Amino acid sequence: MTKPCRWLYAFLILLIIVTACTPSRPLETDLIINDFETDADLDRLRWKCHTLFFLSDQGVSHGQSSLRMELTPSPYPGVSFKDFPQDWRGYSFLDVSFFNPGPSELRLAVRIDDKEDAPAYEDRFNHGLTVHPGMNRLSIPFSSLVCPSGRRLEPAHIYSLMFFAVNPDKTVVLFVDDLRLKP
Repeated sequence: MTKPCRWLYAFLILLIIVTACTPSRPLETDLIINDFETDADLDRLRWKCHTLFFLSDQGVSHGQSSLRMELTPSPYPGVSFKDFPQDWRGYSFLDVSFFNPGPSELRLAVRIDDKEDAPAYEDRFNHGLTVHPGMNRLSIPFSSLVCPSGRRLEPAHIYSLMFFAVNPDKTVVLFVDDLRLKP
């Protein structure tokens, strides 16, 4: 091999190594899952019975609007997302703002699945959240994303994300805003 070819060959190997070791996205920036600013953001929600969604100028923590949810008495009313980034590698926290306009705290659950076909309770992340009256900024560290079975979630394959109430006895109004992944 001639000397210029060796240099080119060495340069290409170095380029491949640097590319393979470089993260696919900059880790200094947040990744917004949904900020509820437009009707198109509502199209990225899974709609189901017993929950009504509206854009609202109340309960806003970022931008101009939030998601107003009316959770009516039923087993699991809440919000579930579609068309969101499913590769969470390189991030460390799931952050979300809730505004509770009521006088008492609300109990919610967050569920995250890393398997596509609705895994059993023991094989998904489930966690209770308390939303106090007023504005709440909640942060879930990825280090806590452990299934009841003890298995850690695989951040490269997140298929489902939802927040819901469990059997509310009356209609509950709650605002959600600025759902994002943080490095």
